[in-house]
Amino acid sequence: MRCAAALRATGAAYIQLLSLLLDPCDDLPEGVEAVFAAAADDMRGTGWANMCPVGTVTGEVADVEPMLREVAAEVMGGWIEEGTRYLTGRGLPEPAARSAMHALLTALEGAFLLARGLRSTEPFLAAGRSVATYVRSLTEQVVGDPARPATRAAPA
Repeated sequence: MRCAAALRATGAAYIQLLSLLLDPCDDLPEGVEAVFAAAADDMRGTGWANMCPVGTVTGEVADVEPMLREVAAEVMGGWIEEGTRYLTGRGLPEPAARSAMHALLTALEGAFLLARGLRSTEPFLAAGRSVATYVRSLTEQVVGDPARPATRAAPA
């Protein structure tokens, strides 16, 4: 089905944005906040039209099109796995990285919906601050010293 192929292709492209947007940031929580700010700018720049198609399809047809729900779940599962690997590479332990990805994706998808309805960047900016705070708490657990949050993992 063409819709399933389009969801997979879109999902593969969207997860690449994670490293593209976070790699330039030495401080992971600051990078997370920047990801949300970039999404806000993009959505405003498209006249509030640029929502995540995977989230949109899931919200609209998951109950009546089980095959599309399965494809969307596959795509989202891939985002979680790839994002977890990326965040683990940035120094978070696997369980914390997985939790951070769930938080990031949940907040991002919710921000898309609220921003579109409200025609405001505020949902992205608020979500970005919240997820960044959560990620900072996870990085502080890694180093055990809140005054020295983890940034990039040291090369092996």
